Amino acid sequence: TAAIQLNFDNAENETIELVFENTTNSAIFPRLFIQCNKGAKGTVILNFQGAEKNASFINVSTYVNVGENANLSIHKIQKNGTETFDLQREYVDQAANSTFTMNTFPLSGKLTRNDLKINVNGNNCETFMNGAYTLKGKSHCDNHTTVDHKVAHCYSKELYKGVIDDRATNVFNGKVFVREDAQKINAFQANANILLSDTGTVNSKPELE
Repeated sequence: TAAIQLNFDNAENETIELVFENTTNSAIFPRLFIQCNKGAKGTVILNFQGAEKNASFINVSTYVNVGENANLSIHKIQKNGTETFDLQREYVDQAANSTFTMNTFPLSGKLTRNDLKINVNGNNCETFMNGAYTLKGKSHCDNHTTVDHKVAHCYSKELYKGVIDDRATNVFNGKVFVREDAQKINAFQANANILLSDTGTVNSKPELE
């Protein structure tokens, strides 16, 4: 179990990579705190790597605060062992005029679940969520996203694409909330998949409230 704090204060883009490598069966519970301050720009790479037959348990909570006029991108790579369980949650708060991008790449693992919740608290925000996944064997992957548009004049877009083989299964559930006073919101969702076998399964559930 570890708590890691990352801070971005510079207007020039700074990149930080965290590598979580599992070579033996183990359980890890990282807690990540990412602060991108007013006017700052940053990129975070979260790289989860496991040996091919690894049977680890990963449980991650990430708390993100994107300040006013800040720009933050997170790239998450999940290349785990075929018997690994990987459960991750991101909680994001965006201030006015900020831009946040989340790119998620679940590439292997027995069970992978990503829960992304974004609170758009300020005007004129842009929010981008992208995912690309490759699943085979009996692996299962869940991608759940929630974007809560609380104020007016904001834009969000999410695009998730995957390739499914063998008996693998995937779930995409994208939920967008537009509050009563949040006028002139543009929110887009798309989920595209290719099935390479007759036994692969994909369930897509876009929601708007």
